[in-house]
Amino acid sequence: MGGRQIAAGVSFETPDALLYYNAGVDPDARDLSPGVVMVERYVRRAIGRGIARMDFLRGDEPYKYEWGAVDHPIQRLLVRRTESR
Repeated sequence: MGGRQIAAGVSFETPDALLYYNAGVDPDARDLSPGVVMVERYVRRAIGRGIARMDFLRGDEPYKYEWGAVDHPIQRLLVRRTESR
């Protein structure tokens, strides 16, 4: 905005999904809704690449449901290394 970056996001892409990992916005620019614009751009990019699914990953932040997010069970696997004898 005027040569100043007001938002940044991190995502990952697989052949069938765009995974929205994290983002941040400049608090002084919140009235411009940079987070909304950024998600819209991610959706537009996914559609343009033929990707049918966008995943907001973990968390139940309200904005995710405003974009149509649906909860799915998350599995966690803990692998520990034991000392060899």
